[in-house]
Amino acid sequence: MVTPGIRARFTLLVLLALAASRGLIAHDVPIEHVVDLVVEPRGGDLLVRAHLPAAVVGDANLPRQLDGTFDPGAVADRLPIIAADFARNLDLQQGDASLLPTVDAARIGADRASIDIELRYPGGHLDELSGRLNAVRAAGAPVRTNLRYRLPTGRDHVVSVTGQPARMAFDPARGEVVAQFIGRGVRALLDGGDHLLFLVCVLLPMRRTRFLLAIFAAAASAQAAAIAVTVVGPATEPVVAAMSMVAASAVVMAALQNITRAREQLVVLLALLFGVANGASFGRAFVIAEPMAWSHATAAALVFAATVLAGELWLGALAWATRTWLDERGLPERVAAILASALIIHSAMHRFVDRGHLLAQAGSFTTAHAMVWVTLAWLAVMLAVALAAAISRRRGTDGRLGDPAGAQS
Repeated sequence: MVTPGIRARFTLLVLLALAASRGLIAHDVPIEHVVDLVVEPRGGDLLVRAHLPAAVVGDANLPRQLDGTFDPGAVADRLPIIAADFARNLDLQQGDASLLPTVDAARIGADRASIDIELRYPGGHLDELSGRLNAVRAAGAPVRTNLRYRLPTGRDHVVSVTGQPARMAFDPARGEVVAQFIGRGVRALLDGGDHLLFLVCVLLPMRRTRFLLAIFAAAASAQAAAIAVTVVGPATEPVVAAMSMVAASAVVMAALQNITRAREQLVVLLALLFGVANGASFGRAFVIAEPMAWSHATAAALVFAATVLAGELWLGALAWATRTWLDERGLPERVAAILASALIIHSAMHRFVDRGHLLAQAGSFTTAHAMVWVTLAWLAVMLAVALAAAISRRRGTDGRLGDPAGAQS
């Protein structure tokens, strides 16, 4: 059995651990090399225009002048070869058939440090079209491809992708988009985010099933509302970073509630706060991926949100069944809740500090410092409540032990 004295000492240890948390960590932001790609129909053919920075054609060993720019006269005979190689890497297809292009133009860019290419695919059209993006590489740095694609409606659709080379369907069917965003929802759910830590915090103490459902309903409804708001009116990166700091601090407070045995109403209120903050992060994840939905953004948003919420319910049910099984095997609830909560506090505080650093990098130093002080104030209040409760219980216990009358009753 955990006595109030042990609980008070453990709370002090938590306070010392938080005070000794690691400092800010510098995050190096790699420089990306950007390839601009335009695909549009023109005169019964399909026209592709590409702008390649010098870094992605380094393997060609093009002659350069003293200022580092290309020498137009010396590289003219190599440009058609570079254009043909780019077309081969792009590997534009309709269905499963590769399209064969002709090189309309290949020239040095206006900055004399890039190459502009124009490819024409005779008889090509926009149905079932796909291509390999990011197929060109740059030594020691990532490459991003910005694709501008002319839809059959006449509207231009912009997609920006980075990472390993991958084939992308241009304006895919709704079924393909739905399947893709189900997968994105699952990945967002299982990426080890704040929602998993909060879920563990809520399920550590043995609670009534009705109360657990109330917590889930509060967090899920707040998440759904925040996702909808973020999707309809996309929030800026600093705002989402600040909300993620709120989510991390809510996890810390949830863990401290396990230690202080907070009242159920406070747990529900914290679930609402967490749902709003964490839902903004999920919404931001969808907004970043939204261009991949092409013409089916609404269906993608609904599927993404439904996958996240249903997945959280399934994970919660699985975790609760496991927690119940461990309790039936005699696992001490109070000891398990306190020890696991301490580990969660450590992890959540690290996440909070890292996000504060990223928020400061975005230029919002005032906001970052304000969020840090507000959260530290919350933590100080929660720890003070924990200490007061532990001391009060200890005094009450000592009084009862020293009172024979109280002992007899």
